[in-house]
Amino acid sequence: MPTEATDTDAGPPPGRPPANTAAATLSAPQLHALFDILTRYETYYEVQDFRDPDTISAYGTPFVERKPPASTGNGNRDQQEGKDENDATGSTPTNVVYARQSRSPILHMLFNKTVMTLPPAQTLPPAFWHVRVQGIMEQLAGAELSESYDQGAMGTRKMLATAASALVESLGRGALGGYPAHPTSEQDKTLAEQTYDTANAADFARAWDDVLRAAVYDDLVDELFAYAATHPDMEGHSPAVAAAADYIIVHIAEFLHYVFVLSPNGRYLTKLVDSVQLLVPYSLVRQTLRVSNAATMINGMMKLLLAKLSVGGLTNWIGLTSTADDGMNLLQRIVSLVLSYDASNFKKAADKIDKERTASKAQLAAIREHMARPRAYHEAVRNESLTKASSTNDGHHASMVAAILDSVDPSLTSSLTESQYAQLAQYYAALLSVHDRRELTNVFCRQSPDLFTQAVRDGVAAFDPIIRGIHDKIDLKEHVSDIESFINEFIEISKGTKPASKTSKNEDRILPTIKDYVELLRRNRHLLYKWLHRVAHDTPDIRETFRRWAIETIKIFRGPGASESGNRDGTPTASTEKKNDLGASRLEGSAGAMDPDLRALFATLPADVQTNVVSVLDEQVAYLGALDEAAAQQRQVLLDKINAPSNTAEDESTSSSSPSSKQAPGSGRFIARWQELLDDTVIGPGTAYGPLRHGKDVAHITAPGKTGASPSGAGNSGGPNGLSGGGSNASSSKSNLRKLDGGFLSGISSALSSRNTSPERTPTPIPASAATPGRIDVGPRPPNVLPVVDALGTQFRQLLVERTSRPTEPVKDSN
Repeated sequence: MPTEATDTDAGPPPGRPPANTAAATLSAPQLHALFDILTRYETYYEVQDFRDPDTISAYGTPFVERKPPASTGNGNRDQQEGKDENDATGSTPTNVVYARQSRSPILHMLFNKTVMTLPPAQTLPPAFWHVRVQGIMEQLAGAELSESYDQGAMGTRKMLATAASALVESLGRGALGGYPAHPTSEQDKTLAEQTYDTANAADFARAWDDVLRAAVYDDLVDELFAYAATHPDMEGHSPAVAAAADYIIVHIAEFLHYVFVLSPNGRYLTKLVDSVQLLVPYSLVRQTLRVSNAATMINGMMKLLLAKLSVGGLTNWIGLTSTADDGMNLLQRIVSLVLSYDASNFKKAADKIDKERTASKAQLAAIREHMARPRAYHEAVRNESLTKASSTNDGHHASMVAAILDSVDPSLTSSLTESQYAQLAQYYAALLSVHDRRELTNVFCRQSPDLFTQAVRDGVAAFDPIIRGIHDKIDLKEHVSDIESFINEFIEISKGTKPASKTSKNEDRILPTIKDYVELLRRNRHLLYKWLHRVAHDTPDIRETFRRWAIETIKIFRGPGASESGNRDGTPTASTEKKNDLGASRLEGSAGAMDPDLRALFATLPADVQTNVVSVLDEQVAYLGALDEAAAQQRQVLLDKINAPSNTAEDESTSSSSPSSKQAPGSGRFIARWQELLDDTVIGPGTAYGPLRHGKDVAHITAPGKTGASPSGAGNSGGPNGLSGGGSNASSSKSNLRKLDGGFLSGISSALSSRNTSPERTPTPIPASAATPGRIDVGPRPPNVLPVVDALGTQFRQLLVERTSRPTEPVKDSN
């Protein structure tokens, strides 16, 4: 297998323009700001680029270079050019070629240095990656899932993609530049000897900073593995670890609150999780885990989850056919049922508009005709709407609906009224949502050969030695029950609590606060600690395997000058002077190992461009400093609420309704940077012809037909007819899902009914009209950094590509 080039040995990319001899020099804060801007835009570009079917083929190892599959328009796609009939059994061409240079250098670097080095991942056959996973990724890209621009609202996939980008960009900066390596805040004490006031925001952040540094540069990872083997409570290791664990809990709680409460799709996502949870046969899983023989247990679990019973499956097995539809297994049936139930609600919204006839038959037919056209046509219409302003409509852009009508018959827009436009916009959004769910069902549940099932089988086979070792020593039934109870409790909290007033309606439920999620995680953290302790104590060989992986993996975040043991060579930097100002110390830490490369890139710019770039960098330095200061103050406010008695704690939503300049979207950079990406997302005009909108303009709008979404407030569908699906209770959800199922799950109905469901959960509806707290729209405003991206973005990308490139070699497939 070819090896990657060592990052630290890579020089500047060839062909770089000559340096400007009169170049200005960048200070450490400016280098940090430049690094922040370039990694942010590069990461988000790479995440968005996976919409293109070509991207995965140009990703590099472990995915092969090949022509992407062509879509047939109905979800059934060939997996690769030249596919032979042996692909159904997992065999692949004898020689595969990886891309010489990765199209996604940051994602490629992180994936290959973390996921690909996992012990189970190293035993996976090559076909798992470049047949199964790559095939699924190509099919998802070829499915042409809808854009937020077309929907006129922020989609769930966009929200999750931006969250992933905000997280990955931080990891990417750490892997490229290294984690700041200045000594801990109290150099005369070891980590175990230091104490922290977890009610103080500065101490809280200092504990997390010290733990990260000890993990990267010292032996904390090794110590935690050893401690877990002898102690059931991980937090007993030291006050620093206990404070860091609480730091993680608070940030996870903030994330959950943002997704399931503040997000306009929060009610819908809660309903989605609840629907999946209702269909998981926990009782049958626990019964299967009772089997004492590990091989028999694994075989039984695979039959329960992956077995298919259909005529097509029988003829494929006999050999009479090779690509006949062999039906669905239990996992696919659950996915299909949830998505089908979801799609049916969107279809009802579209049918309602169709029957009302506010819009003409020709206009509705034009929308349907557009949906049936190929991807290239869709992209051309979107491009027309996005890039061209109409000279006859005050220079405004045509919305997607207006652009579609113009592309089919320009006369259809001449008499378009506001009410007709509103109906057509909702109609188009509903049809897009139906399309998305049908395509996802096709990719995961209706492919032949079934890549999803094959991938699951490969994954289980890779984990087989680990599963056997754990099953022989640990009772897995107990931990499955722990997972079930935690998810049930999470769903109940996300639905909200009943108001104290007896006169209030059931729908007027009080939505959860961050404190509610913090308390949920604190109550259940012992379940995770119990699992870690049992694995570390009862299976020392597995513990040792993952200990070695963790120690080697954490080294990728070491900065320049660190020895193999993790100690820094040389003297501490000036950043140690501000020991308690973590935001300032990070800014003064510059870009770490990337300093020389960034200085060299900056030196290639003309003098006038350098002046503009420096001006923007100074604004970015000020912004990051203000953001860290506001986040620290917000963190203190949040800690005060969390630590206050329940009867005196103030609701987060109440306090956030009175914004101040000191507020920030979250207690750290993650939520704020995530919200920046959401706010900057381009959304189509809200009228037939109008200015382009952005994510911040549609922060409280959801697509029509989403179950559990509120018709007003945060869940506003944006239309006059209130087409958002109202909340329905769990029992009716189960009934509706079973109607769609057609009886498949009747054989496991006893498993569903035998779950230990609390009497409060079954009749609890998701609130349809709860007052959702508004998204925090305060705090520092980011500057316009596009001049920096335009000047250095391409060069920075080429630099990263060169650092992760390697020669192309044919590799013999050992499948």
